[in-house]
Order: sequence, then C-alpha cells, then structure tokens
Amino acid sequence: MSTISARCSSARSIPLPRLVPWLLAVPALPLIGYLHALMHDGRPLLGAPCH
Repeated sequence: MSTISARCSSARSIPLPRLVPWLLAVPALPLIGYLHALMHDGRPLLGAPCH
C-alpha cells in the first residue's frame, strides 16, 4: 500500500455542527459585498459622501 492511500484512508469527517456556520456564512459574503457596493453607488445620489 502506498503512503498516499494510507493517508487518505485515515481522513476524518467534519462534524455537521462545525460545518453549519460556514455553510451559512460563505453564501452570504457575496450578498454582503453586493449590498456594500450598492450603498457606495447610491449614497452620492442622496448627498452623502462615500467614505
């Protein structure tokens, strides 16, 4: 048996409670970025500075 297959057979699974926050946060990041860009594009129209 090669060392690569020996390492792969000892891989552990990630418990679901540790995985759930990442599954919720990662898809939310593009949405947060989109809302951030939208605020920067819309604020000058309201007379507020960008930064």
